[in-house]
Amino acid sequence: MPTVEFEGKTMDLDEDGFLQNPGLWSETVAQYFADQEGLGRLTDEHWKVVNMIRNYYLQFGVAPMIRKVV
Repeated sequence: MPTVEFEGKTMDLDEDGFLQNPGLWSETVAQYFADQEGLGRLTDEHWKVVNMIRNYYLQFGVAPMIRKVV
């Protein structure tokens, strides 16, 4: 299982690179992953999408279909 070290914590990732424990998620962690992907500083528009997807996942237990995002 892949892991990532961040702020002194070891976080387990699934085979797609998502956090195994969603309780470890924070805006700081999200920004870290964005930096790792070369996105740079997340803008307000990015955060709208991140929060919409996160809220959907927390409510339904799955990521939304792409047509719900666009």
